[in-house]
Amino acid sequence: MNTKLVSFKRDAHPYKLTLMVDRSIYKLLKDYSGDHRLTMSCIVENLIYTNLGGDSHGTTNL
Repeated sequence: MNTKLVSFKRDAHPYKLTLMVDRSIYKLLKDYSGDHRLTMSCIVENLIYTNLGGDSHGTTNL
């Protein structure tokens, strides 16, 4: 499997999230994170919370 681990931690929260993603997806995330407005952790977090029915501010209903 051609995957890579992506880890990030939000400064204001005591958790660290590690995801295993396909290398092609990782490359896309890394390319987008070159834009100062879009950090890799922000992109990954938005993907997660959007899919969980939450919002981009890190709140969700589980």
